[in-house]
Amino acid sequence: MDDKIDSCPTQAETFNGVEDTDGCPDVATLQDSDKDGIINSADVCPRSPETYNGFEDTDGCPDNSPVIDSDSDLIIDTLDQCPTQAETVNGFQDSDGCPDVVPIKDSD
Repeated sequence: MDDKIDSCPTQAETFNGVEDTDGCPDVATLQDSDKDGIINSADVCPRSPETYNGFEDTDGCPDNSPVIDSDSDLIIDTLDQCPTQAETVNGFQDSDGCPDVVPIKDSD
């Protein structure tokens, strides 16, 4: 670099992506391009901010919480009235997520 435009003529430019045209040595700052609080070097998705929703909050990527069905009855816990007991699929209240027995109708 010509000393006439070099801000630091006695020192070498570091060419590290931080003010590489000033002619001065510098230290790269801790950049956080998406401003999610996770620096780019540790951020898997440096251009998309983390959602901080309790699911993989340290990877730096936006995400949705996983769908959880604790009792594996195909009714997700957020909609399941009995999330730790599997639904009895028997044609009677099959969407509540609770085990049940079809009531016997009195034929009298």
